[in-house]
Amino acid sequence: MTWLLLSIVFSSLLMIIFILFKKYEINTFYAITINYLVCVIIAVYFAQDYKLADFSSAWTPFAVLLGTFFIFLFFLIGKTTQKMGASVTTVAMKLGYVIPIFLAFTYYDEKISVVKIIGISLTILAIIFTSFKKEKNSKSIDYKLLFFPLIIFLGSGICDSIVQNVSIKYFSDGGFEMFNLVLFTTAFTLGLIVSISNNIKSKANHFNKKTILAGILLGIPNYFSIYFLFQALNVGWEDSFVFPVNNIGIVILSTVLAVIIFKEKLNKYNILGLTLAVVSILVLS
Repeated sequence: MTWLLLSIVFSSLLMIIFILFKKYEINTFYAITINYLVCVIIAVYFAQDYKLADFSSAWTPFAVLLGTFFIFLFFLIGKTTQKMGASVTTVAMKLGYVIPIFLAFTYYDEKISVVKIIGISLTILAIIFTSFKKEKNSKSIDYKLLFFPLIIFLGSGICDSIVQNVSIKYFSDGGFEMFNLVLFTTAFTLGLIVSISNNIKSKANHFNKKTILAGILLGIPNYFSIYFLFQALNVGWEDSFVFPVNNIGIVILSTVLAVIIFKEKLNKYNILGLTLAVVSILVLS
């Protein structure tokens, strides 16, 4: 249970850091690029006992694909939050876990039970209610942009599914450190290419001290959120337990931290959502 709790804690810290980005007007994309460089450095440390030949392993295309999704999704999440609000983005991102759950039941032959169905249904309701907030600009939403949260939903689900697949197929006994190195190297490389291109176009360097510090602050929990998720998946629990509890745990903890740190107020829907979240975890456990 320790690995899963650590994954929840570090993933929740990411949500809080993104709130700080908005507060201190951090250029999100450039900070994200630095963040992936930090992840690469940490990954090199953890992967030092593994051979470089592992780069040509069967899982390499999955790591490259996941790294591509990561940088793309991080950018899209930031844009969608600005255009449609944090609530819409959070729901789209966290509900993506239903895709690996579907695969767990259909492809990986996990047993379906009434208790699991009730528990997973409660987590879906909990995420929706906990994330519901009346955005200031909600009346000005351009509904043509609805494909943004749809892409986030599908992208998040695909990312979780890739992690699920490689964990079962290649890293059931651990040893995923090289996978993380390839994953984060891919994300950093793509982010750096886009960042340099933008710098050339704007004729300005956006990698300032504030952006670099923000990237470092983001990179440390970002790496360990993935690291501990892999560890949790290797414990032997079924995916239909790990993914719902991980996602609902992130929603609960990030909400509580936002209330404590930023004095955010909860409405009646948020309180209902948190209550359902606790009940869903008890049911799934």
